[in-house]
Amino acid sequence: MTIPKQSGGDSYVLTAQKVFALAHNTFGFFGGGVIAGGAVSNIIDLFNLTLLVGNGLDTGDITVARKRLAGCRGSTYGFFQGGLAAVISNVIDWVTLLTYSQNAADKGDLVVSRFGLAGQQGTTYGFSSGGALSEWATYYNTQEYINTTTTSGNALDKGDLTVTRALCGGSSGATYGYTMGGYDGVNYNTLDYIDVTTTSGNATDKGDQAVARRSSSGLSGAAYSYNCGGNTGGGISNIIEYFSNSTTTGNALDAGDMHSSREGCAGSSDAAGGFGVVAGGGTGAGEGGAYTDYIDMTTTTVTGLGRGTLSTTREAPGGV
Repeated sequence: MTIPKQSGGDSYVLTAQKVFALAHNTFGFFGGGVIAGGAVSNIIDLFNLTLLVGNGLDTGDITVARKRLAGCRGSTYGFFQGGLAAVISNVIDWVTLLTYSQNAADKGDLVVSRFGLAGQQGTTYGFSSGGALSEWATYYNTQEYINTTTTSGNALDKGDLTVTRALCGGSSGATYGYTMGGYDGVNYNTLDYIDVTTTSGNATDKGDQAVARRSSSGLSGAAYSYNCGGNTGGGISNIIEYFSNSTTTGNALDAGDMHSSREGCAGSSDAAGGFGVVAGGGTGAGEGGAYTDYIDMTTTTVTGLGRGTLSTTREAPGGV
């Protein structure tokens, strides 16, 4: 079966493996970002998270072009939250996780407009943590939640992070969501957790990252969370750290390296927590990267495998 191509896009042949991916919620989406030269993008790329190789496919657009937005997902819908374009955004977009070709639609608004926020999710609720009002100024400890089972409704306040910061990584387990690292003038190694089954409550300190950094990317496995890449303040990193995402204490440990060093990348994990893709990011030579890594999230010894490229070179997209 072939799905007709979009205007300017590619047709998509539904093989047996791609039908499996649709049926088992194993597509990842990467929306927005900033391309070389500083222009922001509205492109949504789709990846089959079960494949070791393959490029991203342009499947549609987010409602507002922007960068440094947060992603989260439920069982049916994925959400892009906040971001930065000409102005700071409070927009929350949604996509259907089982639909190949689509534009995002508006769900509602964040309580506080911000960019550089991190995303987490539970069974019913998705979260956005931290962020900033402007680049390199006015940082927030805000944590908000949305209902991920619906396509309308604004975010509401959940509580506060332990440390005010932006440019954090985010990940989740079945019960807890984590905010990793970040920046408010200095880089942090802070690792916070929240209970993703509730709509109120502040974050609590879980432990520390091995390396303090900003602009890293989180992945959510079945047993472990991973924090990938970032900027240490002294350079762009390829480090991958892991920690148990079923516990509330414990530091992150070194798991291995991505296949290339970069910051401002985004992560997407399959529903079963077995596969993850880290996409995009900058290398320090300029804004915009097309690189992607495939991550096996069933192990604590990880080497990121180069698996293809985004449809358009860019840094700081959001991952769902």
